[in-house]
Amino acid sequence: MKTRGPDLTTPAALEALIRATNLLRKAEREALAQVAPGTDPAGLVMAELSLEAGWLNGLALSLLPDGIDLGADQHGDPTGEDPRELIRQAELATRQRPIHEFSPGTTALVAALNDTIRDRCRA
Repeated sequence: MKTRGPDLTTPAALEALIRATNLLRKAEREALAQVAPGTDPAGLVMAELSLEAGWLNGLALSLLPDGIDLGADQHGDPTGEDPRELIRQAELATRQRPIHEFSPGTTALVAALNDTIRDRCRA
């Protein structure tokens, strides 16, 4: 029985959404890894970014069908990548296909990604 997101129109859109989901999960891990104990203002920015990336990841996951295989990278260790760049890459993944090929609700994810990039991912 299906309890989450509706089926996607095309396999290519599903693949793009899985990629975005994995990138957002990785962004969450990477940002959290950059938060040090007794954190300074830069660390607080990364803590906020980790929370936002986690929220975006949850939104993306809600658009996927139940039981979908997200691949092996869901629980990897941080690698030192820039979480802001990972969020930008997730947004780019959603632009790989026309929006009508995605499940309903994807426009909200894209809008939230763009807001996050505008507000938190400035270089």
